[in-house]
Amino acid sequence: MAVPPFASALNSISLECFRLTARLNQAADHMARDFGLTSARWQVLSALEQAGRPLTVAAIARLMGLKRQSVQRTADALVDLGYLEFSANPAHRRARLATLTTRSRAVLEALQQRQQAWAAELNGEIPVAELQQATTTLAALRKLLETR
Repeated sequence: MAVPPFASALNSISLECFRLTARLNQAADHMARDFGLTSARWQVLSALEQAGRPLTVAAIARLMGLKRQSVQRTADALVDLGYLEFSANPAHRRARLATLTTRSRAVLEALQQRQQAWAAELNGEIPVAELQQATTTLAALRKLLETR
C-alpha cells in the first residue's frame, strides 16, 4: 500500500526535527556547560526572558510544549543554582511565580553572545530566506498539531 504524500512528508520532517533537536541540544549544552546549565535549563530561562514577566511553572510548560512536572524539576534546580526565584502569586495561592535573578540575566546575556558567535560560524551555509521559510513551515505544523 502506497503511503500518501502528506503522511510521507510529515514522517520525514518529524524524523528530521528529532535529529535537529538532538544536535541543537548538544550545541546548547556545550555553550551553557560552564554556567552549570543544560539546554533544558537554558530553555526555561529563555522562556521567562521572552515572556518579559514572572510566570508559573505551568505557564512555562505550556509555552515550551512540555510537561509541567519536568519544568518543575528544572525550575527547582535553577532555584538551587541561584538562577530563578519563586514568589507568591496573587492570582493563585499554590502556583508560585518564577522570576529571573540578576545572575540569570547576566548569564543569558553571555549565552546570547556565545550563540551569536556560534551562528556566525554557520552563517552562509544555508540562505537566510530558506531558514525563514523553514521556520514558517514548522510554526504552521506546530499550530496544526496544537489544535488536535
